[in-house]
Amino acid sequence: MRTVSLARVRATCYNPADMSSNGTRQTKVRAKKPPSSSRPCPLCEGAGKLNGRKRKFDEFAIERACGALMVGGRMRDAAMAAGVSRDYLYDYMAKNPSFAARVKRLKIDPDDQVEHNLKHMTRSHPVAAIFWLKNRRPDIWKDRHDGHIVHEHVEYVAKVGEGDSIGHEEKVH
Repeated sequence: MRTVSLARVRATCYNPADMSSNGTRQTKVRAKKPPSSSRPCPLCEGAGKLNGRKRKFDEFAIERACGALMVGGRMRDAAMAAGVSRDYLYDYMAKNPSFAARVKRLKIDPDDQVEHNLKHMTRSHPVAAIFWLKNRRPDIWKDRHDGHIVHEHVEYVAKVGEGDSIGHEEKVH
């Protein structure tokens, strides 16, 4: 068993009163802080104010979040870059439709790049390409059909049936 000198332990200990009789450091259990809430405190002077720190989500933080999305990051990465939680970012999107539209536009460009790259690597990883396309763009790459069929040739057939000449000149003698 390895022994540690008492002098070395005391050098690393911040308080000599925390040392036990055998020279090891005793750990104290810290009392937990009460959970912070966003409800107003009725006992405080400013009863209408919310408890807690004010969020620092300014224009600079918005630009950092958009920059993370521009390079192909997820919402988690954008929130981390802006210094806020992912839930706060989604709440901010719900309150600001212009920011939500900007986020949606920024997420499309990396999707186009990945879609282009996946089209070129389908021979080596076809299943990965299929899953990515179905999950990220279900409106384009869905594998289910809703039963609605568009007949584009109906107008052409109707014109020919009525006697219209489409691209052919009739010779009159």
